[in-house]
Amino acid sequence: MDTFNHLKMWLREVQNEASNNALIFLVGNKKDKEQDREVDYSKGLQFKEQNNLSGFMETSARSGENVEQVFMDTAKMLFKQYYRQIREQQLQSEIKKSGGAAKKLRPARQTAPA
Repeated sequence: MDTFNHLKMWLREVQNEASNNALIFLVGNKKDKEQDREVDYSKGLQFKEQNNLSGFMETSARSGENVEQVFMDTAKMLFKQYYRQIREQQLQSEIKKSGGAAKKLRPARQTAPA
């Protein structure tokens, strides 16, 4: 419970040092020790929602449950975030190269792969 009680302070430190668009996840460990649980899932989810975090997941280092999934989810979110930025830069570059003619052409909506 001590760790959870310090989350707000640690989050402020991270937010002070990170860029504005940083992805911040809350990861609860020791999911395999359900009988020793001090913080229930809903509190973690509530913290994520109240602090506008990118994600929340519970993991177990012992069993490996959700450990890989946390990294996969993070990678997917990063890819989507930067794909949109790169695509926007490409479109702006095309507009500049065409002397503004590309403004009339609306490119087909492209989405990042899931």
